Amino acid sequence: MLSIKSIWYKLNANYLFENISFDVEKWIVGIYWPSGSGKTTLLKILGGYIETTEWEIFLDWKNIWKNIIKYRKSNWFSFQDYSLLDLTVKDNLELPFLIWKNTKDKKRINYLIDYFQITNILNKKIVSISWWEKERVSIIKAFIHKPNIVFLDEAGGALDQILKTKLYNFIKDYSQGNLIFFISHDKDFLKEFDLQTIIYSWNFQILS
Repeated sequence: MLSIKSIWYKLNANYLFENISFDVEKWIVGIYWPSGSGKTTLLKILGGYIETTEWEIFLDWKNIWKNIIKYRKSNWFSFQDYSLLDLTVKDNLELPFLIWKNTKDKKRINYLIDYFQITNILNKKIVSISWWEKERVSIIKAFIHKPNIVFLDEAGGALDQILKTKLYNFIKDYSQGNLIFFISHDKDFLKEFDLQTIIYSWNFQILS
């Protein structure tokens, strides 16, 4: 259970978010917002990387700021800009393990590499691969160390239909026992999932 209580966030002189509150359990949470409305900012707040003037986030009834490092270890992001370092693809996939010291599951790692079809680019530098290849690397990196919460910002936007369908199927499987926040400005993605919650930006209405 992730419980969000009264998030307020001011950007310059105006509030970007006002009194956002909702509870979610292990499933997929869809947040449908138009471009430029603060999707990435909200993800960083939910992930515990941005503090706001008024807010509380509880994981299994415990305030995340009581043990913020443990909470951050339990989640990972795939941002729209991919946030990859100018290293090889293989080195980028090593980062979650270097940061959090998780035990590697080599079978799982090889499965993800094969499933998202990046075997042929593992030794290439990030600067030399295409945007749609970068997106697949970013998605794999988000799931590779088995986080309990995954934040996906416009995931699938640079993929062809075959790979997008594979991504959606993977998300559906992974959400059985884990929590996924799927942010998008594309209303079509709502049709792909049996979403627990949909948050609309214009009034932050929560629909179960």
